[in-house]
Amino acid sequence: MHKTTIIAAVLAMAASTAFADSMAPARVSFCGTVAQLKEAGCIGVLPSFPQTPIYEITSADPKPPLGKMISGSGVTGGASICLQGTHLSDVKWERAEFCPVKK
Repeated sequence: MHKTTIIAAVLAMAASTAFADSMAPARVSFCGTVAQLKEAGCIGVLPSFPQTPIYEITSADPKPPLGKMISGSGVTGGASICLQGTHLSDVKWERAEFCPVKK
């Protein structure tokens, strides 16, 4: 019985470490249209490609104009009052005429 408990504990630790690593902050790139999200005051980038997440960029300074296409990057993770999209901090953006085609 003791051996089973140790194995279970080791597996639980491995799983929690893998989960923590997957949640580690990472710089990601985005390209899409700036839109108001569901919560008041929250803005995000709606993706130009299917299977691409919505990125919440409310912390961007300066804020990009709604309805315009932008490209840029930000760091995942951190706290936000916005519930929709993946929160980004340290957001860097510029206006874009189009988003590059993914291969």
